Amino acid sequence: MKAEEDNPTHAIYRWTALDAIALPVIFLSRIRHCAGYGVQSPTDYAFVREVIYEHGDYSLYPELLAGSRKSAWMERKIAKLLLRISNYAQAESIATSGPITPMMHRALRLGCRKSRIIPYVASAPPSPLIIIADIRKEGREEWKALLQRPNIIAYDLHYIGFAFHDAGRYGEVHIVNFY
Repeated sequence: MKAEEDNPTHAIYRWTALDAIALPVIFLSRIRHCAGYGVQSPTDYAFVREVIYEHGDYSLYPELLAGSRKSAWMERKIAKLLLRISNYAQAESIATSGPITPMMHRALRLGCRKSRIIPYVASAPPSPLIIIADIRKEGREEWKALLQRPNIIAYDLHYIGFAFHDAGRYGEVHIVNFY
């Protein structure tokens, strides 16, 4: 129990020996969704290319990663992504569900300091940005319910899913190969 308190990284973000086999299989099963292929909307395609697949350095990365030597590589990668997404969205509220670690919470705060981070409740009116972690296990039912809502533009990154509520658009789900 003491080890978990020292390392707040959730189990899905830690590297295991099984991941050496699983990650290449997952990558190959999603290879047709690399680099925004299959995304028809120009704005969604630009989002995938310029936010999700951004490889440049943000000025906030050092502040985000300070003291994160114990965190897993996947947690750091997802935290950087969440920083970019919250910076892009500049949403007044961000609803989260699932195993959001302290580093990921910090990333959301750094990306948009004016945002309120609230727990996701399926029956509540949708927030402009909704993030559900571990959409394959813990957050599976919430993710499926979210995809049924109208006007949701969702991105499935295998480990984590996020959605924007846009009343002016029909709902879409984009699968993105994020590894």
